[in-house]
Amino acid sequence: MPTPLAHSFCGLLFYPETKKYVLNNKVYAVTFIVFLSCLPDFDYFWGMLSGDLKAGHRLLTHSLFFPLAIGIILGIVSKLFKKKFLPLFILTILLIGPHIFLDYLSFDNFPQNGIGVSLFWPLVNKFFIFPFHPIANRFADGPFELIFIIMNDFCFTAIFLCLFIGRRAYRKIQ
Repeated sequence: MPTPLAHSFCGLLFYPETKKYVLNNKVYAVTFIVFLSCLPDFDYFWGMLSGDLKAGHRLLTHSLFFPLAIGIILGIVSKLFKKKFLPLFILTILLIGPHIFLDYLSFDNFPQNGIGVSLFWPLVNKFFIFPFHPIANRFADGPFELIFIIMNDFCFTAIFLCLFIGRRAYRKIQ
């Protein structure tokens, strides 16, 4: 499962848009990005408070409806500050959506995290997981477990760093 670091790097791909449409201050923009990129995992704290780490994790906040709901809420808040609704709505979906997608794609061998994500909750009470994990199914148990977790997170982070650098290079060419 990607760690908050990988989720944050994924969100940082949208730094230029965040700075342009939402917040001019660099620190506020990065804070906003990291917060929204990691927001779906805040449901983990409810489990910690209840004593059952799995309680509610990857349910409501890992549904495809969650980014839409947060986007609508933040879009309405933006209207209160005389800003446009649509840019913040779309940006919110672009910051939260990849978190759900990364968790769907990743293999998670820890039962406390749940298996898969509830993409269509509350309409369908079923967890979905990407069906093809050849490396994870082979090496995730036993002595290679920690190495696999580090490699999994490193791969997600490296992919998104390459996309980020490539995107900046492409903008300079234009």
